[in-house]
Amino acid sequence: MSIARRLVLLRGQVPFDRLSDAEATALAAVTVEQSREAGKVVSPANEPLKYLYIVVRGQVLHGEQPLPAVFGGVAMVTGATADVPLLAGPGGVDLLLIARPHFFTLVAECPWLLMALAQRGTS
Repeated sequence: MSIARRLVLLRGQVPFDRLSDAEATALAAVTVEQSREAGKVVSPANEPLKYLYIVVRGQVLHGEQPLPAVFGGVAMVTGATADVPLLAGPGGVDLLLIARPHFFTLVAECPWLLMALAQRGTS
């Protein structure tokens, strides 16, 4: 997937739609794509999350409960872990991933983003 396509996908998700063009383009350049088949592990249990996850297609499940389309930001800041593995939902899932170092750089430059993620209940 091209940077341009990742940019479009990021822009389609709140709160990334509020980033400036330069911020969004820089973020799209460091965003990684990942796909998982249904039932496959997205993130193991009892380990700190390594990414901010943005669901592009499908869903990620915590037990039987679907997670929000954007999750992991608050957990990366607090060190919280999932008590069960996070799994790709039925039909699989396509994700954009923002690695921990890039996430913290983004939050340092756009502190409002962390508050926006927390208010949305992104875990």
